[in-house]
Amino acid sequence: MFGTAPDADSAPKSERYEDVAKRKEIARLRPKVSPYKVGQVLVASAVDIVGAQELSAVWSNAELLPSKVEVAEAVAALAADAPTRPELWASRLGNSTLIDPPT
Repeated sequence: MFGTAPDADSAPKSERYEDVAKRKEIARLRPKVSPYKVGQVLVASAVDIVGAQELSAVWSNAELLPSKVEVAEAVAALAADAPTRPELWASRLGNSTLIDPPT
């Protein structure tokens, strides 16, 4: 309806943001892989594997949020020479007994 949503890379940035982002000391603090991209690939993979309804269960049960290991898998997947899709978190969501069945 409103077009494609901007991501963290394509969203407009202020002139002040651009000036600060160019500083060497700021660039050194930046992670090698954007946390937004990690989240994007985790969610996209989960939707592909288990569907949006099962993914939505994370809003009602914090135990379903991705673990450090599952996030690390997504970081490695993005950093690989040929990027891959993470599957650990989506697989756990698909096999979870913590998700209430639809009524």
